[in-house]
Amino acid sequence: MVNWMYAVRRTACIVMMVLACIFAAGLTVGAKTTLEFWHSWGTNEDFQATLDRFEALYPDIEINAVPLAASGRESKVLAAMISNTAPDVLMATRSEVIQFADVQMIIPIDNFVRDYGINLSRFYRAEIDGFKWDNQLWALPMPTSGGNESLIFYNKDVFAELGLNPEIAPKTWQDIEALAKRANRWEGGLLTRLGFDVATFNRYNALLYSNNGNFLSPDGRSAAFGSPEGRYALEWMYRFTNEVNGGLTAIRTLTAGAINDRFMEGKVAAVYAGVSVFPVFLSNEVNFGVGLIPYNADNPNAFHRGVAGRLYGWGYVMPTSIPASKIDAAFKFIKFLTTEPQGGCEFLKVSARPTPLRDCNADRSYFQRNPHWDVVGQALELDVPYPMTPVDASIQPLINNMVTAVMNGQQSPSAGIDNAVRQVQAILDAFWADKDSR
Repeated sequence: MVNWMYAVRRTACIVMMVLACIFAAGLTVGAKTTLEFWHSWGTNEDFQATLDRFEALYPDIEINAVPLAASGRESKVLAAMISNTAPDVLMATRSEVIQFADVQMIIPIDNFVRDYGINLSRFYRAEIDGFKWDNQLWALPMPTSGGNESLIFYNKDVFAELGLNPEIAPKTWQDIEALAKRANRWEGGLLTRLGFDVATFNRYNALLYSNNGNFLSPDGRSAAFGSPEGRYALEWMYRFTNEVNGGLTAIRTLTAGAINDRFMEGKVAAVYAGVSVFPVFLSNEVNFGVGLIPYNADNPNAFHRGVAGRLYGWGYVMPTSIPASKIDAAFKFIKFLTTEPQGGCEFLKVSARPTPLRDCNADRSYFQRNPHWDVVGQALELDVPYPMTPVDASIQPLINNMVTAVMNGQQSPSAGIDNAVRQVQAILDAFWADKDSR
């Protein structure tokens, strides 16, 4: 666990108690409240229009929106949180939310949700459960963290050329393997067309869950990917990459880090991708289809199950440094962004991206803009939340190293799993031992 978390924990607790007492005493918001809001939407005109709609609905609240560049964002946010100079509302990554919650540097929102009558069942389970820690809710989500490791996109033109039905997506790992054997093309010793690629640590996570595996135990204390399901997923990745696709070097030479571009060019038949690619594929007029994440048909317990909140996920939080006089206005703003039709619902609808809210996604205009919307809804319902812990940033590089070493033949799948489980468990044991002693 990083040391800064514990250095501020006691101060954060005191701040939270003081804020709670003041707020409970009925301190009222002034005639005009200005909220400083840090976000990662850049200069997006549609997002600015969303802020304008909020200010029109709440003329007593003004939003000073500060877009954060991706470069240096994490260090800037961390420095602000530690020094108590954070904004009044922060758009935070899911991992940041869990880390800040663990040391009580943000305000839990369960009481606000209750007092404002927010029905959490409107949210997909993976979306809302992903922002819980220590049996409390710390943020409301927007956009979705789901749908990013639970969909497969396939090029209908390539399918038609191969004599495959362009209206039927691959449903199982076995379908993927058959597709790759049919689609892969070699010229002069080089791979010139690829059926499907699974050779990244991101794909391992998707395969783990679509083989009915889990990364951690339900309580987050034990590494669970060393299970038979996790071992089989890595072994299948290795065989598929080396026996069907000709090895990691051949794949990387063709894709060159831009597999979605190769997909749009017809050089890759199908890809795992998230909901954020819809605007890109639609604007480039790619003739594509969408299916649920393929599962291992050889495992009778496996099914179309994706995992949400590991790769992406944004929540909106109130740091404990917020003045008590601004708390009510800040939550009204968070509520607007994440639950109200004129907020995140309208903003995401413009870009054809789903919201974390079922009722917003039921808007018929979504189906008119995106012919695959029913599949997106199914994926969001099936997604389960990734078991995020405050030490996940230390864990993920180990999984990356494991997958890279195995795909390159530097370790066997069995040895890779054994080594990674030991390393991950050591990190978890140290974290929980410290947390339990607090």
